[in-house]
Amino acid sequence: MAWEDGPVDCGQYVREYAKSRYGGSDSHLERAWDILLHTAYWKKDMYAQGAGESVINARPSETFRSASTWGHSAFEYDQKALEQALPELIAAYDDYQDSETFRYDLVDVAKQILSNAANSLHRQMMAAYYGRNLELFEKLSGKFLDLIRLEDRILGFCPDFTLETWIQASRNVLAGADEQEKDLFEFNARALITTWGDYQNSEDCLLDYSNRQWAGVMESYCLKRWEDFVRRYTDSLKTGREPEPFAYFPMEWAWTNRKTREDAPEHATSGDSLKMLAEKVFREYSQTAMERDEAYQAVSEPVNLALGLQVTGSMEADPAYPYVNLTDGRLDTVWKAAKVQWPVSLTIDLGRESYISRIEFSMPQVAGDFPLSYSVEVFEKGAWTALPVAERETLLGTISVPCSCIASGVRLSLREKQPWGLPAELAGFSVYGFERPSL
Repeated sequence: MAWEDGPVDCGQYVREYAKSRYGGSDSHLERAWDILLHTAYWKKDMYAQGAGESVINARPSETFRSASTWGHSAFEYDQKALEQALPELIAAYDDYQDSETFRYDLVDVAKQILSNAANSLHRQMMAAYYGRNLELFEKLSGKFLDLIRLEDRILGFCPDFTLETWIQASRNVLAGADEQEKDLFEFNARALITTWGDYQNSEDCLLDYSNRQWAGVMESYCLKRWEDFVRRYTDSLKTGREPEPFAYFPMEWAWTNRKTREDAPEHATSGDSLKMLAEKVFREYSQTAMERDEAYQAVSEPVNLALGLQVTGSMEADPAYPYVNLTDGRLDTVWKAAKVQWPVSLTIDLGRESYISRIEFSMPQVAGDFPLSYSVEVFEKGAWTALPVAERETLLGTISVPCSCIASGVRLSLREKQPWGLPAELAGFSVYGFERPSL
């Protein structure tokens, strides 16, 4: 692209790029890249450091926002649209399987579909836990763990996605090194993608800072952490007691200090072909496939936890348009500030810690839009934490902010993007999720 000196037809550009990348092309590859262009590679409205992360790589928790401290899990493309690229790549497999770059891209797309599915499955299995449904939790958590195993097998078909490639490069980086020196290099290679050093570094915010979805990491590191989590939460549902406390660092530190020369290989490919495994991904873990799954369908839908609750604001309400209108579950009643004063903040106290899956607010149903910006915060662990939100030119309709957290309060702030001269008004303010069960 650096050598282009004029406007570029992006569709044609990626078709030529794919042809150059694979040494040929066909209608399936063209359709696959058109899908990727309009989903994963399309313009993003949200600034973030890096791509959205997967819950697989996160230290296990009831909630998930990111695997690393500075990461995020927001995906601004249509996940169902993205996953349609996989069957197109599978259709081209027989003709292009000898292309290393084709195999890389097939693995990469399959890996992303599994990552997206894992995030969805985690939300579903925790909803089953909050609903005290042991049978459903076991089914969904079992599928979640199987997903991690499947991803490990698929990643093993591409050397660039394997722990073995990373470890061997580290052990061989210094010519003439003895075994003790090679062990030190391996320790650093392992620490960089997990604990980033010892306990202090890990617990002070660098844990999983450079997490990777690699064969060998998935099954020997990520899976072990999640297996323990599932075991403890299954026991909680069986006994009616809070999950047993667990310190993950000793497990993580032990993995970081493992030595390849002392252990058996951490990954071995199965007898299945890459094509067969990719077909399994689409057949069992695409969003469409999961939505047809009876266990997935059985999870209760999140409820509006804010319905009927009191909203407090940073300014007095117009008596004709009180705060109670925000949480009455209707969009034909509005709240309006008594005077023109910006910015405005609106807070809902949920009264107890609850699992929150999304936060929504609705603008009044009028012709035109509102030149405002917004921010959303949740009260968790005794402090207000800002959620990542998409940048919008103006506000219109209902704005939904995804969230995966346990919090007892939500705060919405609205600001003018340009002098407007009108008081703030809003048609609805909702918080969807589940009350956290008392065990």
